[in-house]
Amino acid sequence: MIRIGSIVLRGDDLPRQLSFWTVERLKALGATEVHGSKRPLDADYVIVADPEGNRFCVADASGS
Repeated sequence: MIRIGSIVLRGDDLPRQLSFWTVERLKALGATEVHGSKRPLDADYVIVADPEGNRFCVADASGS
């Protein structure tokens, strides 16, 4: 099995990309947040799964 560590997307309209790649937006599209992982409490990412159960992380790159 191959595991992908990260995918980098190129976008010319960064504010528009940031508004799309939020956990709230992804949940509205059918993604679900994955709980019970070994993710550190202070992690800057959230693990979500698409409607087929494929997991991926959404990172908070805002610095907050």
